[in-house]
Amino acid sequence: MSRVDGAGPGRSAPPTSAAEAAGTAQRLGAVATQPGSGSQFPVVQIACHILGRYVRSSWLAIDSVLLLAVFAFSFRSPFDTRYFFTTAFFLLGILSAVGGAGLIHGVMPSTAYLPLAREHGARRYLAGLALAVASVRASACLLLLLLALLFHRFTAASWGDLVAGMLGLLLSCTLLGVLPLILSSPPAPPDLRLVALIVLVLGLASYNVTGALANLLLIARLPLLPLVACYTLSQGNANVWMWLGAPVAALGSLASLVLLTASWLTPLAVTQAPSRQINPEKNR
Repeated sequence: MSRVDGAGPGRSAPPTSAAEAAGTAQRLGAVATQPGSGSQFPVVQIACHILGRYVRSSWLAIDSVLLLAVFAFSFRSPFDTRYFFTTAFFLLGILSAVGGAGLIHGVMPSTAYLPLAREHGARRYLAGLALAVASVRASACLLLLLLALLFHRFTAASWGDLVAGMLGLLLSCTLLGVLPLILSSPPAPPDLRLVALIVLVLGLASYNVTGALANLLLIARLPLLPLVACYTLSQGNANVWMWLGAPVAALGSLASLVLLTASWLTPLAVTQAPSRQINPEKNR
């Protein structure tokens, strides 16, 4: 009986296109979910790992100095809760975006996060990253509030206004801290970064125009609605629907950012995954 050329006893047949496609699909599914690694390295442990790197990096000192500068220059005179949370919403929002970009790209560069994304799944890694960002932003918000209380800056403050203001401030800072995921590369591709940036600019511009152009730009406001809800909640005197709607909108947007970024990060991690992890002959 004749033998096919190149497929002798000591040689394996070359991979076919179907086998390569199956291998790529297997890698995509493995990197996206990694069900077996969840029990060994859950999201909380990933967040702790990122926070450990953050504490050992220079970004902790940078964030601390910027936060103290905000308090020293913007909260020198006594104020009420509305002034505190309005000013903190914008200033801490800027610091959250800057600090989030530093944590995402400075503390966790590609050499650090790609192995985690490959081993434990892109979604698990990004969820841990979002949890780490939320922890850092919560610490900054609480520290600023503590400084205001220690130095007796509040002229009048009720516990209800403080709780509502802190909840809205924390949710908005967490969203702005995670936002650099879709505005930077990697993992976001250039075209999608450009689209996200255009939508963000148009959404902000829609609040400063009137007439037919304002109506045309209403759709661009939709991604900003969670931030608007958080800002409204931070101003106090919010009704029960705002108490429920702001957290739901913010957490829904946060989950959408994680899932959307995971769809971009997974192929990036797959292209650098070792071929030995997807060799079907290894487990036979």
